[in-house]
Amino acid sequence: MKIGVIYSVNDIAASGIVNQLLQELVCKEIYSNSGFVKKAFSCKFDFHEVQLLGYDGEVVSLEPSQLEFISNVDFIVIPSRHESSSRIKSFTVHAPGNPWRRSDFGGKPMQLSMSNPVLMWYMLWELNRLRQSYSTLTEFLVSYEVTHHGPTIPTKPVTFIEIGGSEREWSIAEAHKVVAKAIKNAITYLSRVQGSESCTVSVGFGGNHYASLFTKRAFEKNECYGHIVANYIIKELALEDLKIVTEMAIRLTPGVARIVIEKMRSELRNNITLIAKSLELEIVTL
Repeated sequence: MKIGVIYSVNDIAASGIVNQLLQELVCKEIYSNSGFVKKAFSCKFDFHEVQLLGYDGEVVSLEPSQLEFISNVDFIVIPSRHESSSRIKSFTVHAPGNPWRRSDFGGKPMQLSMSNPVLMWYMLWELNRLRQSYSTLTEFLVSYEVTHHGPTIPTKPVTFIEIGGSEREWSIAEAHKVVAKAIKNAITYLSRVQGSESCTVSVGFGGNHYASLFTKRAFEKNECYGHIVANYIIKELALEDLKIVTEMAIRLTPGVARIVIEKMRSELRNNITLIAKSLELEIVTL
């Protein structure tokens, strides 16, 4: 399995996570300080090859053409800080994309990246398990986030794994260790299952930004989510745009078997349900 790990060299959290990954893996530096790629490593563990690239600038603004260095990978993982006005201490995972006609933080409007639902599910479990070993991390929330921000890369599965809070949380060494180990362990688990039914691949519609109900179901009902489209986005969509986003979220969640719809207006729910039925997907309404 070939994996691309990309990050911003200007991101405190991402740099700390990558430094831990370099200790977890067997790596050699192969390329540095050329254009927008500032650091590059070729790494191995078990039977996996990892190409690790550090970019100048924000990764949310990367264009697909800037990822030519890792065009041969099976999927991409992006360690990052998570910024929010609430400054919630958190470990989060999510797929990137802009499921509306806005691109406030990189990527393209009305475009999503391909998601990696089983990998994200393993990451979620590992983040929750590993953080319990550190007293400094007991207050950290572990959750999905809904699909948001760039980059939009529809041809490769892309996963963000993030440390949320303030600069203080982004700098915590134990948090870096937890995320680095979660990345490595999740990749190991993913390679072992090789398509076996470890979880029910799902797409979520509705709910809040931290996808609290979908996260709860991931732990309790073994649902592994790809794209999750938040209620605050759905309310902004015209019905035709909702149709486009629904079809796109399903298409870019490989192996999807179930659609889970949290409480929303019946007109919106019915439109999502109609598309799911046409694709013969199981539908759960909450």
